[in-house]
Amino acid sequence: MHTPILPFHFRLVSLVRLPGAAGREVMNEAVLYHKDAQITACWTSRHVDIRLKRGCCVALRGACFHQLRNGRLPVSRLELIDKPIPAINPFHTIPPTWLADRDAVQRAAMLWDRMGRPLQHLFNAVMWEGGRFYRYVTGPVGCSDYPWEPGRNFRHAVAVAEQAAKLSSGLSDISGQVLIAAAVVLLLAGAATVARRSGPFAAVSVTVVQPAQADLAPVLKQALTQSGVFYEAHQARWVAGQLPTEALRQEPQGRMEFSHERVMLDPACPYVPAGKPLCMVS
Repeated sequence: MHTPILPFHFRLVSLVRLPGAAGREVMNEAVLYHKDAQITACWTSRHVDIRLKRGCCVALRGACFHQLRNGRLPVSRLELIDKPIPAINPFHTIPPTWLADRDAVQRAAMLWDRMGRPLQHLFNAVMWEGGRFYRYVTGPVGCSDYPWEPGRNFRHAVAVAEQAAKLSSGLSDISGQVLIAAAVVLLLAGAATVARRSGPFAAVSVTVVQPAQADLAPVLKQALTQSGVFYEAHQARWVAGQLPTEALRQEPQGRMEFSHERVMLDPACPYVPAGKPLCMVS
């Protein structure tokens, strides 16, 4: 019997845990996604592995390939990949439930392949946490020049990165790899100003800076620091008194001004739990 060849890693799309027949074990069923395979992994465990959360990257352990039926695969366990691996292309693990535009996902994966290993490692390190990568792909904040809709900034970032790579082709004093990484990582998340608009979210208008190559590193560092990608960590430092309030105000979340009614979001919103503040309120 032919043994299927499965990818090394998967994105954990959903996870269901049920008590075993005797009440002493846990029955686990996880829906996993990779562009080359979509399976449901099933296994029993004595304890609940609280590290496994939706959106994280996992690896199969003890897979019983001869028992694979209708996409259901018995395994001994799922192992969390808790450290960023440079060789993993994260765009290969974006499920259709996150973004239906598969062409944009494929183009983003091709751009990632062109970054080079150091910048690939940087991107993976920044976006390895599943919740952060989910918000990166599906976040509802849109550019002011586009209609507000989930995933719009992601598609815009991919288009800008492709255009930047095309315009810089053949220019010896410009690093195409750095240019692509800057567009894919930074254009979506930050270097932005917030403008008023109707609807529950303020729009983000992105300003693209074209510095000289010698000044690119500090510009990238400042843009990444103020991009909002690390906003949660910066909030923790702010609470501990290690970061001034003005520093938080430099990030997109800190510049958004919400009324009290806007802060309390609808329970149906998939991005922020009901009753939780989206950002600091003036």
